[in-house]
Amino acid sequence: MTQIMAEKKQGLTFEIVSARISDVFDEKKHVVYALQVRFISGNDDMSPSVVERRYTHFLNLYNALKKEHPQLMSTVVFPKKVLIGNFDNDLISTRSTGFESLLNHISTESRLRTSKSLLDFLQDTELSKAKEFIKKEDYITACPILENNFKLLNKDPSQYFSLCQVIHIQLPSLGSWK
Repeated sequence: MTQIMAEKKQGLTFEIVSARISDVFDEKKHVVYALQVRFISGNDDMSPSVVERRYTHFLNLYNALKKEHPQLMSTVVFPKKVLIGNFDNDLISTRSTGFESLLNHISTESRLRTSKSLLDFLQDTELSKAKEFIKKEDYITACPILENNFKLLNKDPSQYFSLCQVIHIQLPSLGSWK
């Protein structure tokens, strides 16, 4: 479990809570990691957010931060890509630990923790899905996705502005709500 701690028993926690093999008909078989994000402030967060990410998402986050902040990322060791054995339980476990180590490192450095790269990693996949449902006027499907994203952004109060930006950008394209 990775924690961004301001004081003892306070802060954001990141934890890979599960991993599953996805074999969707229109995608290549891959492992999906469930990342749970909580805010601890003396009491347990009763509404954690969970986002699913692939190895590639973590790799993109790592590469973006390494490019933006090479000195801050110089000590981070990222799990290597393998050609054979991607679905081995030991590899999945090792990668989960490596991803948590990456998030732990990010959480300890304010420039990484407040980076656009981390924000994109945490929300872009879901916002893209929600946007597609909104374009199709499928608000019932879009709402739970946006609600989870809102809860995720509320884990870090500095991210309220980002949600306002998303809403502002989308309003002209939404038309009337039914």
